[in-house]
Amino acid sequence: MSDPSKSICRKLDALYAAGKLDRVEEYLLTELIKNQPRNGEFSASFITVLFELGVYFRNIKKYSRSRDWFLLLGRVVSCHLGETSVAYAAVLENVASTYELAGNFDPALHLFMQALQIYKGAKGPRPIRYARLKRHICALFGAQGDFHAALIFYPLLPGMAAEEGHVSGTGACREAGRPKISKVLLFRCKE
Repeated sequence: MSDPSKSICRKLDALYAAGKLDRVEEYLLTELIKNQPRNGEFSASFITVLFELGVYFRNIKKYSRSRDWFLLLGRVVSCHLGETSVAYAAVLENVASTYELAGNFDPALHLFMQALQIYKGAKGPRPIRYARLKRHICALFGAQGDFHAALIFYPLLPGMAAEEGHVSGTGACREAGRPKISKVLLFRCKE
C-alpha cells in the first residue's frame, strides 16, 4: 500500500504541471476532508494537506488564508509533536515567511526568532534549517536597515573570523539571495 502523503503530492504535482491552478484548492479541500484524523489520531496525510494549503495560498498571494492554514497546521503539530519539536519550528518558519511576504516584518521576525530558538535547542545535530534561518534573519534585519541586529545573526562560515572590526566572508548573506545587503553590512560594520 502506498503512502497517502506521496499520493497527494503526486496528484498536486500533476495539477501544477498541467497548469490547473484552479483545481488545486478544490483538490486539497477534498483531500482535507478525506484525510481528517479520527479519534485524535496522528495523520501524516492530513498534515501534508494542511501544509500544501498554506503553501498554495501563499503562492497565489492570499496571505491571510495561507497564514490561517499554517496556524491550523501549527496547532495540529503542537498537539501531536509538541511546541519544542523541529516540525513545529518549521511551521513557525512558514507562518513567518507568510507574514514577511505580506510586509508584516515584526510578527515575521518574532516567529523566525521563536523557530531559531527551537532549532538551537534541538537534540542531536542542529538541523540545517538553523543556519539557513540565521542567514534569513540577518538579511531581514539588513533589509529593514537594522545592521547592528543583522550582524548578530550573520553566520560566520567555518574558518572565518571577525577581522579589523568587520565581518569577513560576504558569502553567507549572498547565499540567501541578497548580495546588496551583505555589501551594506560590511560597509556599515567598518564605520
